[in-house]
Amino acid sequence: MILQYLAVVFISLALLPSCATKEKTTSSESELDSSSNEVDEAPEEDSSTTVSRSSRLFVQSVSNNNLTPYTVNKRDAADVAQDISSSLKKPSLKNIHKMIALMAMKRISGASYGSVSAVAKKVVSLEIEKSISRDIPPNAYLELALVTFQKKQYSMTEYYLEKLAKFKKPKLKAAALTIRGMIEQSDGRLPEAVDYWNKALKLVSSYVPARLNLGFYALKYGDFSTAKKYLSGMNDYYALTGYMQAVRQSSPANAQSLCRRILGKKKNYKPALFSCALNVAQGKGKLKKAKADLQKIAKTRGEPSEIDEKAYLVIGKIDRKLRKQEMEKRSKSKAKKTAAPEQAPAAPATK
Repeated sequence: MILQYLAVVFISLALLPSCATKEKTTSSESELDSSSNEVDEAPEEDSSTTVSRSSRLFVQSVSNNNLTPYTVNKRDAADVAQDISSSLKKPSLKNIHKMIALMAMKRISGASYGSVSAVAKKVVSLEIEKSISRDIPPNAYLELALVTFQKKQYSMTEYYLEKLAKFKKPKLKAAALTIRGMIEQSDGRLPEAVDYWNKALKLVSSYVPARLNLGFYALKYGDFSTAKKYLSGMNDYYALTGYMQAVRQSSPANAQSLCRRILGKKKNYKPALFSCALNVAQGKGKLKKAKADLQKIAKTRGEPSEIDEKAYLVIGKIDRKLRKQEMEKRSKSKAKKTAAPEQAPAAPATK
């Protein structure tokens, strides 16, 4: 049974303003030891990604860390929420999608459940104005489920998931199953969480959040074939980095090719720089090249992070290995000279 590491959910949005992210990077990697069974943990986010006005999908992690090019950070989300709110002085039914986007921006910016639900109440009142039988849109229920989950109000989350159950759209059901899996995972019931995410994939086989969950948990716990299965085929630098981490366990050459692809998309992406350097050291055995690559991480733009610290630790390990190799080389050379027999003097020529 696969275990899991990340929890992400797709959120349908409309009319979302363009917005760049500025994120902090934190990641963990295995130690420099080619015989180690430890694996790289999931790559973390980097900066300068963009959400376009036409974007309909959002991916957001439970901890509100940014994840993939479809995300914005808290500060940007708060700015977008303010912009949307300013344009909704007199909201009407035609503004429903904007109001749901406002709920999403408030949630991602870390606003309280009360602040998000206040927008939902306005949506409800507008729907009822048109017809007493009308219900709140399913995407609004999804936002409420997410914000209550992030606030750890799980009973309220279950309430909104029950509301979502009556809607028939496969992606909505897949989203609800994903959240249920997140609840199970938060309570430490990992096999049950895996079961929910697998059910989400049965409904929508290409559903990215479930694939990311299963792929990164498989990666974390050493099931590389499963990690490759779920993380393959994604063109996102985040997912590609996870896929590369799984591939490099058995094929350093293919991992190197993936490194070039990832860094071609995001040349200063520290998690990829770190993983690629480890591949050079562990897979290729090129310690000096790996050291030079790791030293580039400190020169890469961005605040110091856990990756910088781990890069220095690995550089230290490489230095020790290089010193050991040099000492062994000198010892062998000395032993060879000592063991070499002295050259006997030439015999006199005979007539």
